[in-house]
Amino acid sequence: MKKKINEGTVITAPYETLTVAEFVGLPEWYVNIWDSLAALRDLVRDRRLAAGLTQAQLARRIESAQSVIARVENDGPGVGFDITMRALYALGLSRAEVAAAIAGTEIAAPVIPEKRFVKAVARPARLTAASAKHPTAKRRTAKLLA
Repeated sequence: MKKKINEGTVITAPYETLTVAEFVGLPEWYVNIWDSLAALRDLVRDRRLAAGLTQAQLARRIESAQSVIARVENDGPGVGFDITMRALYALGLSRAEVAAAIAGTEIAAPVIPEKRFVKAVARPARLTAASAKHPTAKRRTAKLLA
């Protein structure tokens, strides 16, 4: 008789306790892959929030959709290492930081670009030809690019 007592633990006999991976018979390398991917997905969420970005903003950086970032962060289906790695590198992580996350070691605090720089790059693109002629828009653009 099998009885599930906690998530991840299955009792198969009065004296034997197995993890789900052991019960199903997953090889260790397979479990390691999913553990590594889970660590990287957590890192994507943590760094995105630390940078003050929305899922949509990060998605634009990697030329993807917001729903893809949501699936990355929430262990959704159909998301592998490639999208997860694109998101991490778009957030400014180095290969050493990614390796440290996989290894489960402590990594340095995130380096977050100044918001002024991000706004200076983003705002001029939103100006239309008509609004660029407006005196306030000209001052604001000059101030941001200074």
